Amino acid sequence: MRKNNLKWMGVSAIIALILIVSFIGIGLAKSTKALIAAGKSYESQLTPTVFPTLPVSDNSSANIDNSGIIVPSPQVLPEPEIINSQLVAGPEHTPLILIGATRSSLEYSCQGDGHFQYQDFLAMKSWGMNAVRITLSSQLWLDPFGQCPTYQATVQQAVSNAESAGLYIVLALQWNAPFNDPNSAGGSQYPLPDASKDDAFWDSVSTVFGNDFNVMFEPFSEPHDVTFQQWFNGGTVTITSANDTISAGMPKLIHGTYLAEGMRQLVDTIRANTAAVIILDGVNYGFDLSMINNPHYRFTRNNIMFSTHPWDYANKAPATWPAAFGNLLGSYPIMITEFGEYDCSTGYVSQLIPYAESHKMSFFAWSWNVGSCQGSSALLSGWNGAPNSAYSAYIRLAMLQYADDEK
Repeated sequence: MRKNNLKWMGVSAIIALILIVSFIGIGLAKSTKALIAAGKSYESQLTPTVFPTLPVSDNSSANIDNSGIIVPSPQVLPEPEIINSQLVAGPEHTPLILIGATRSSLEYSCQGDGHFQYQDFLAMKSWGMNAVRITLSSQLWLDPFGQCPTYQATVQQAVSNAESAGLYIVLALQWNAPFNDPNSAGGSQYPLPDASKDDAFWDSVSTVFGNDFNVMFEPFSEPHDVTFQQWFNGGTVTITSANDTISAGMPKLIHGTYLAEGMRQLVDTIRANTAAVIILDGVNYGFDLSMINNPHYRFTRNNIMFSTHPWDYANKAPATWPAAFGNLLGSYPIMITEFGEYDCSTGYVSQLIPYAESHKMSFFAWSWNVGSCQGSSALLSGWNGAPNSAYSAYIRLAMLQYADDEK
């Protein structure tokens, strides 16, 4: 009898243990699901990205990158174009929402930071991205001082690697150098493009990539301290000490006067070589598009899209969005090619991303870089795609959800 009792007690203990573990497991699963759904689970986002096992390709055009990974041939994606104020792709004109991030460093370095490899772009796809924005320097591309002889090849390889991962590419002119200065690697962030150098840059870039419709062109990332008339038509731009604060954290702007080129002329230069989508950023560092419906600033070329750059400044708060670009949605094709939040909280982006989603806007976060989130809005703690903060974990989850909703 005692032996049977002991046996029963042992069985009961095992059953009780199983029930406890089950209840705990169910509770944890529900808790984790709730946290992820709310975009608040940071620790769970730190699992390194697991890259897919890549088969050996029979395609002779495949190559091996510097990590020994076999890179498949670049993919030919459905061609994007603008139809009825909407970005669409392919012969059926399927709506296309671009979800991506900026891959920076080629605006100030001949080789960039080296993370333009196939596996880097695969990591971007693990966040739900289908596009990458690559920021460039016209001075490094044109290489007037012979300092960057391999720059163009580096950019072309980056584009090829991104296409192999199945991403659309936006090439953006981020830094320029109107004044001849061999000591500034890529120049800096001047108010408008230079009528000579930057026109030559886009003539060259659009010739190189003109037949690659996976690639879209963003002629000038952040026009600033100019009027809409200057933005459209160009004109003389004078840099003085009043502009010095503009270049905080970047090479200082050289003082002087240069002849700037407007968006109208740049569009004509690019369109002479390609029919691909051209993306035009507004004034006030790309944010303000309020005058694009003015007949004085009308573009006659096709496949023109407009872009805004919302950041968490007081003059770019959510209340300003309708006047800056929101009231034009539906009438003009508008996307977000850059956004961020310097304080690394989610107060701003948790309003911006739902706003973009509700209006079916494409968007690109700044930036797919490893580093501190504070002050730079870098997203990563490692190149495998691990977020560096609750801020970037929120963006990752929002992107994944947005990408899933658009399937």
